[in-house]
Amino acid sequence: MSKHIEYRKFDEMGNLRAEKVGTAQYTVRGAMAVLRASGFRPMVDDGRKLHRCWTNGRGTNAYIL
Repeated sequence: MSKHIEYRKFDEMGNLRAEKVGTAQYTVRGAMAVLRASGFRPMVDDGRKLHRCWTNGRGTNAYIL
């Protein structure tokens, strides 16, 4: 199953400012590797292996869809 990455940028008040949907197709593990290499980390570290929501800590969130 091919997945893509969607990026959402928020301001300091939590308002959505920009949204971008990537065109590259990945497996879930491949998308996780791309995000980790780009400086993202899972939003919640609950012990799961496949995280779908990621953040870079500077207002940009990434979602594997």
